[in-house]
Amino acid sequence: MTQMLRIRSKFLSYLLMDYPKSSLRRALTPFLLGLLLSTAFPPRSYIILGFISLLLFYRHFEKTLECASKGFFSVGYWYGFGYFAGGLYWIAYALHIDWVKYGVLIPLAALGIPAALALGLGTATFIASRLRSLGRLLPLLAFIVSWSLFEWVKGHMLSGFPWLNLAEIWLGGQTVIQNLAFVGPYGLGLLTLVLFVLLYGVIFFGKASRPSYLGCFFLLSASLLINGSVHLSKEPQRFYTDFDLVLVQPNILQIHKWDNDRLRSNIETHLRLSQQGRLLPQVGTTYKPKLFIWPEASVPYLVDSKSPFAKYVSQILQEGDYLILGGPRRNEEKGAHYNSLSILNHQGEVVGIYDKAHLVPYGEYVPYREFLPESLEKLSPGEHDYTAGEGLKTLSIKGFPSFSPLICYEAIFTQEVIQEGDVTSNQKRPSWMLNLTNDGWYLDSAGIYQHLQLTRMRAIEEGIPLVRVVYKGVSAVFDGNGRLSAQIPFDQAQGLVTQLPQPLKMKTFYSLHGQKIYALILLVLSVFMILLGLYTLKIRRNEVYL
Repeated sequence: MTQMLRIRSKFLSYLLMDYPKSSLRRALTPFLLGLLLSTAFPPRSYIILGFISLLLFYRHFEKTLECASKGFFSVGYWYGFGYFAGGLYWIAYALHIDWVKYGVLIPLAALGIPAALALGLGTATFIASRLRSLGRLLPLLAFIVSWSLFEWVKGHMLSGFPWLNLAEIWLGGQTVIQNLAFVGPYGLGLLTLVLFVLLYGVIFFGKASRPSYLGCFFLLSASLLINGSVHLSKEPQRFYTDFDLVLVQPNILQIHKWDNDRLRSNIETHLRLSQQGRLLPQVGTTYKPKLFIWPEASVPYLVDSKSPFAKYVSQILQEGDYLILGGPRRNEEKGAHYNSLSILNHQGEVVGIYDKAHLVPYGEYVPYREFLPESLEKLSPGEHDYTAGEGLKTLSIKGFPSFSPLICYEAIFTQEVIQEGDVTSNQKRPSWMLNLTNDGWYLDSAGIYQHLQLTRMRAIEEGIPLVRVVYKGVSAVFDGNGRLSAQIPFDQAQGLVTQLPQPLKMKTFYSLHGQKIYALILLVLSVFMILLGLYTLKIRRNEVYL
């Protein structure tokens, strides 16, 4: 037994701690540690493994700095490649709708996207390596600041991809994640990296500095926990009681969704599940209006007030009820096609419309089409690319609180989920957010649960409930603290009757001030790094002079 432990210890030291002299190990070690980091994200949420990954990786990087004269970019690159390949493998599953047609794109989806994103962490280690002559702390701080800036750029560049940012490792719990209401996702991600720096100092820096790092680590940890606990406990869950929501999750496979032979039966499934919400009131009680909600692209037909189809599906409604559904819309004057949300009253009239504004590249349109082969098509069905809508809006329905409509992955972008009115307008802040989406593209994979939890983050940031209705996936209702109040589990077809939580009484700090606190933390760290660098150079000059 002792011999076995000794062998394991030597193997771990060989793999993780010693400087690898072979090119295979120089790539393999950070790649495996990157895979380990991906387990810290939903649905696993192994936070401890995430911190272990960060600690071992940076120790490995320090060994590289000590023993090598080059290859510093590749260390971070292979770590990032493992990290993103392990966390985003499910993107390739979207191609299952036609393996023959799209199979050639599988390597690009499974490996090309992680390979591109890994450039950010490669750049972070390269920048850190430029400061290696100025001690150990300064390169470490440069590494986390570069990582944080990379997350911000990744979330905003081109169409934006705010997936797998470090703040998301806290989504497995209820407490620390509440800090989103104060510092937002990039601020919480940066504070997570600061926790890593302090923990690294405790474990790997000298004994003389250990008490200082340990004290700061516990101070920051306690601050995040206490602040989150206080924010979570300030308000109990409160619900609107004068109406009900009926969430309809049909749970139809993506390959069956647009099958011409199944279109009618798919609609009948929606209607049948909706009838589960047609509960008769008890004797002596009055009927409460209901808001029926169908998911994104739940109907394959164009919907307008003159449409026989609108009249047909509105048969489930009584006076005072409304139906929200997702489906295509065409503007004849502009010749434009939209991925839209429509609101029908009990007479089949369209009383509200929202056109999706933030489209999925290659899923709903082909960017830079003029430079690409004509045969390249978007993944969603239909001959035409979708056109982006005008932008965020607030919709109102008589008898119900106003809401902000969000279609598909529009709900993953921080500070892009609420239409804020200016001081001269009468625009009121919506009372809740509605996300119609479909995760059937991703089969039974981590992508379903990551998408679910990313939308939960928006509820915490804004202090506003979020209702999520999915074609196939996990439908859910979150209150303004991100607490789950209702859910339809994965792989279940159901029409769920539930109540809508009320928003928090006051706006959150983050909804008022946005990224200002994140910029302040970055500024403080940057100033500290400059002062530390100047101090180190001064000490070095004095030593040379003496």
